[in-house]
Amino acid sequence: MGEREIDYLISKNVEKTMNQVQNEPYWTPLERKVLSAEVCKRIEVIDGKFKGTSSGKAEKNRAWLEVTDVVNAKGTVKKRTVKQVKKQWSNMKQRAQNNQQSNKISRDRWWTKAPVSLPHG
Repeated sequence: MGEREIDYLISKNVEKTMNQVQNEPYWTPLERKVLSAEVCKRIEVIDGKFKGTSSGKAEKNRAWLEVTDVVNAKGTVKKRTVKQVKKQWSNMKQRAQNNQQSNKISRDRWWTKAPVSLPHG
Protein backbone atom coordinates (compact mmCIF):
# COMPACT_ATOMS: atom_id res chain seq x y z
CA MET A 1 0.00 0.00 0.00
CA GLY A 2 1.41 3.33 -1.03
CA GLU A 3 1.70 6.53 0.95
CA ARG A 4 -1.22 8.11 -0.95
CA GLU A 5 -3.55 5.23 -0.06
CA ILE A 6 -2.53 5.42 3.60
CA ASP A 7 -3.11 9.21 3.67
CA TYR A 8 -6.51 8.71 2.02
CA LEU A 9 -7.57 6.04 4.53
CA ILE A 10 -6.41 8.18 7.45
CA SER A 11 -8.34 11.21 6.17
CA LYS A 12 -11.48 9.10 5.67
CA ASN A 13 -11.14 7.67 9.17
CA VAL A 14 -10.74 11.18 10.65
CA GLU A 15 -13.82 12.38 8.72
CA LYS A 16 -15.83 9.41 9.96
CA THR A 17 -14.74 10.00 13.56
CA MET A 18 -15.57 13.70 13.33
CA ASN A 19 -19.00 12.94 11.87
CA GLN A 20 -19.70 10.46 14.66
CA VAL A 21 -18.83 13.06 17.28
CA GLN A 22 -21.05 15.64 15.59
CA ASN A 23 -23.96 13.24 15.19
CA GLU A 24 -23.78 11.61 18.59
CA PRO A 25 -23.16 14.04 21.44
CA TYR A 26 -21.68 12.81 24.68
CA TRP A 27 -24.02 11.55 27.37
CA THR A 28 -24.62 14.16 30.05
CA PRO A 29 -24.30 13.27 33.74
CA LEU A 30 -28.08 13.73 34.05
CA GLU A 31 -28.74 11.27 31.22
CA ARG A 32 -26.41 8.70 32.79
CA LYS A 33 -28.05 9.16 36.19
CA VAL A 34 -31.55 8.75 34.73
CA LEU A 35 -30.41 5.71 32.73
CA SER A 36 -28.96 4.07 35.82
CA ALA A 37 -32.06 4.75 37.91
CA GLU A 38 -34.47 3.49 35.26
CA VAL A 39 -32.47 0.33 34.52
CA CYS A 40 -32.26 -0.42 38.25
CA LYS A 41 -36.06 -0.21 38.46
CA ARG A 42 -36.30 -2.88 35.77
CA ILE A 43 -33.14 -4.88 36.46
CA GLU A 44 -34.95 -8.20 36.99
CA VAL A 45 -36.43 -7.98 33.49
CA ILE A 46 -33.38 -6.47 31.76
CA ASP A 47 -30.84 -8.90 33.24
CA GLY A 48 -33.27 -11.78 33.70
CA LYS A 49 -32.83 -15.16 32.06
CA PHE A 50 -36.12 -16.12 30.44
CA LYS A 51 -35.30 -19.65 29.38
CA GLY A 52 -38.08 -21.38 27.52
CA THR A 53 -40.45 -18.41 27.45
CA SER A 54 -41.34 -16.56 24.31
CA SER A 55 -42.57 -13.52 26.22
CA GLY A 56 -39.18 -12.91 27.87
CA LYS A 57 -37.65 -11.20 24.88
CA ALA A 58 -40.76 -9.06 24.44
CA GLU A 59 -40.61 -8.07 28.13
CA LYS A 60 -36.97 -7.06 27.79
CA ASN A 61 -37.69 -5.03 24.67
CA ARG A 62 -40.59 -3.31 26.42
CA ALA A 63 -38.39 -2.53 29.43
CA TRP A 64 -35.68 -1.02 27.19
CA LEU A 65 -38.31 1.05 25.36
CA GLU A 66 -39.57 2.38 28.70
CA VAL A 67 -36.03 3.23 29.80
CA THR A 68 -35.35 4.98 26.49
CA ASP A 69 -38.56 6.99 26.75
CA VAL A 70 -37.68 8.22 30.24
CA VAL A 71 -34.08 9.06 29.24
CA ASN A 72 -35.38 11.01 26.25
CA ALA A 73 -38.02 12.78 28.34
CA LYS A 74 -35.46 13.96 30.90
CA GLY A 75 -32.44 14.27 28.62
CA THR A 76 -31.41 17.63 27.25
CA VAL A 77 -29.10 16.87 24.35
CA LYS A 78 -30.56 14.53 21.77
CA LYS A 79 -33.15 11.81 21.47
CA ARG A 80 -31.46 8.47 22.05
CA THR A 81 -32.35 5.20 20.37
CA VAL A 82 -32.86 1.93 22.23
CA LYS A 83 -29.59 0.71 20.70
CA GLN A 84 -27.71 3.75 22.03
CA VAL A 85 -29.27 3.36 25.49
CA LYS A 86 -28.32 -0.33 25.64
CA LYS A 87 -24.77 0.48 24.52
CA GLN A 88 -24.40 3.24 27.10
CA TRP A 89 -25.63 0.90 29.85
CA SER A 90 -23.14 -1.74 28.70
CA ASN A 91 -20.33 0.85 28.76
CA MET A 92 -21.33 2.04 32.24
CA LYS A 93 -21.32 -1.52 33.58
CA GLN A 94 -17.92 -2.20 32.02
CA ARG A 95 -16.43 0.98 33.51
CA ALA A 96 -17.78 0.03 36.93
CA GLN A 97 -16.23 -3.44 36.64
CA ASN A 98 -12.90 -1.94 35.54
CA ASN A 99 -12.94 0.51 38.47
CA GLN A 100 -13.74 -2.30 40.87
CA GLN A 101 -10.87 -4.41 39.54
CA SER A 102 -8.51 -1.44 39.64
CA ASN A 103 -9.45 -0.70 43.24
CA LYS A 104 -8.95 -4.35 44.17
CA ILE A 105 -5.52 -4.43 42.55
CA SER A 106 -4.34 -1.26 44.30
CA ARG A 107 -5.77 -2.49 47.62
CA ASP A 108 -4.02 -5.86 47.15
CA ARG A 109 -0.73 -4.12 46.36
CA TRP A 110 -1.02 -1.97 49.47
CA TRP A 111 -1.96 -4.96 51.61
CA THR A 112 0.86 -7.18 50.37
CA LYS A 113 3.68 -4.66 50.70
CA ALA A 114 6.44 -5.77 53.00
CA PRO A 115 6.06 -4.31 56.45
CA VAL A 116 8.33 -1.47 57.36
CA SER A 117 10.64 -2.40 60.19
CA LEU A 118 10.78 0.20 62.88
CA PRO A 119 14.00 0.78 64.82
CA HIS A 120 13.87 -0.47 68.38
CA GLY A 121 14.82 2.17 70.77
